Amino acid sequence: MTTETKSVKTDDTTRERVFDAFFQDGDETVIRLKKQALACDLETCKLRIVSWKMFLGLLSTPPRIEEWTKEINKQRERYVKLKQKYAESSLDDDDDPNINNPLSLDTSSAWSKFFENEQLRKTIMQDVERTYPEYSYFQDQWVKDMMMGILFVYSKDNPEVSYKQGMHELLAPIIYILDQEKMTPVAGSLLSHLMDKNHIEEDAYIIFERLMKITGSWFISKPSSPKNNNHNDNNNHHNDNKSNTGKKTPPMADSPILIKCQHIHHNLLKAKDPGLYSYITSLKIEPQLFLLRWIRLLFGREFRLSETLTLWDAIFAYDKSFSLIDHIAVSMLMVIREQLLSADQNGVLQLLFKYPIVVQVPEFVEQALTMAKAKSKRSQYPTTAHSVTPNLGVTNPMVRPGPSGNQHRVGFPKALSQTTLNQSLPSPVEREMLQLKWLHNNVATRLDNIVSILQANLPDASRNEMSDTVLLAVAELKQIKDVMCGHLPVEALPPIQPDPSNGF
Repeated sequence: MTTETKSVKTDDTTRERVFDAFFQDGDETVIRLKKQALACDLETCKLRIVSWKMFLGLLSTPPRIEEWTKEINKQRERYVKLKQKYAESSLDDDDDPNINNPLSLDTSSAWSKFFENEQLRKTIMQDVERTYPEYSYFQDQWVKDMMMGILFVYSKDNPEVSYKQGMHELLAPIIYILDQEKMTPVAGSLLSHLMDKNHIEEDAYIIFERLMKITGSWFISKPSSPKNNNHNDNNNHHNDNKSNTGKKTPPMADSPILIKCQHIHHNLLKAKDPGLYSYITSLKIEPQLFLLRWIRLLFGREFRLSETLTLWDAIFAYDKSFSLIDHIAVSMLMVIREQLLSADQNGVLQLLFKYPIVVQVPEFVEQALTMAKAKSKRSQYPTTAHSVTPNLGVTNPMVRPGPSGNQHRVGFPKALSQTTLNQSLPSPVEREMLQLKWLHNNVATRLDNIVSILQANLPDASRNEMSDTVLLAVAELKQIKDVMCGHLPVEALPPIQPDPSNGF
C-alpha cells in the first residue's frame, strides 16, 4: 500500500501516481476511495470523476488498464453515434408535397419532427440560461451549448422520460468537475486519456445518463401514456401536476417520487423524531412540497456548489440506489429542529424552501450514515434533578429492572424538605406551585433519558409485529416528552379514550 494513496495531494504528478496505485492495490484502493468520499474528503485527490465512474459502475472493478481503456472508448463512441443519429435531418428528404410541407399534420414528416425538436430545444434553453446564475462559469456560451447538446440527445434517446425541469441542474456540476479535472492527453497515460480535455462532452453525457438511470423515474409524476409524445411532454414539463382544466392536481399515488417522499416523512422521520414529525404533520405540510426539489436535484439548490459536490461524493459512494438521500433529508430536518418547532406554518415553509445552512456538510453526512446503519447514538441529556432545580438535594434518577416479569420502574426523587420550602417560599400555594413545576421538569428529563435508553437498545426487527408495537409505544413516549419539555403544543398529544370506571 503506497503512501500516495493514504495522503492525497493535488499536483498532477502525484495524481498520476495515486491513479497508478489503482492497478496495484485493486479493490483496496476502491474501498479506500469510498471511505474518503463518505468522510467528505474526496475533493483533495482530484480524482473525483474517476471515483464517480467507479461508484456508478461506469468503470469496472477491480481496476484493469485494458478493461478501462475499452470501456472509456466504447462509451464515448456511443455518444458520438447518438449525437449523429439525432442531428437535424434535411427538410427535403420526402418528395410527397402533401407530407413534406410546414402545414402537414403527419407526425412522420420532416417538418413535424423539425417543429418538435425546435420546441424541445427552446424548452431546454430556457432552463440552461438560468443555470447557477451566481456562477459566471455557467454563463459561458460553450458551457450552455454543451448542456443543450447533451440534454437534447438524452431527451430524444429516452422519450419515456424526455426532458424535465431540473435535469439541467444535475448536468451542470458534472460538466464543471470534468472541466476542473481535465488533462492534456499524453501518450501511454490512461489517466490523461480518461480525463482528456477533448472529450468533456462525451464523458459528461455518460455520467449524466447513468445518473438518470437511477433518478429518472423521480421526474415522472404521472404514469406514462402511449398517447403522450415528446412534443406534448416537453410543452408541459413545467406543468406536470396540472390537469386539462388548468387546476393543480396532486401526483399520482403510485408515483415513485411521491412514494419516496412519503417514506422519508412517515417512516424515517417519524421513527427518528416523532415530535418533529407530529408538528410538521399538524401544520398540514405535505412532505413532497419540499422533498421533491431536495431529492430530484440531489440537494443542489439547498447548498453551494462545492458543498453539493461533497454530498454527491457520499451519495454515490454509499450505494448505487442512492438510498443515503433519504437519511440526508431527515438529517437536514433534524439540524433545524428547534427553528422548525418554534415557527408557524409560513415560517416552516420558508425554512424548508430556503434551507439555512447552520452546520457543515460533513455533519449532515455523518448523521445520515449513522441513521442508515441503524446505529444512532443519542446525545445524553443531564439526568440529575440538579440540572433542573439546583440545590434541592435530589438523588440521581435511575432506570432499574424490577423483579422478573415486572416492567422497568423509574425511581422518583424524594419530596422537598419542609425547611427548604419554608426558606424560599412565603405561602403554601407558592410552595405547591414550585413543587409541581419541579416535578414537571424532572419527569420530562427522566422521560428523555428513558426514550434514549430504549431507542439505543431496541433490536433491529422492523418487520416483526411485536417490534412495531414497541416502536409505536416509544414514539408516543417521546411525543409526551416533547410536550412536557415545551417543544410541542399540548394539542399534539394523542386523544385519551374516555374510561367510565374513572368517572371521565
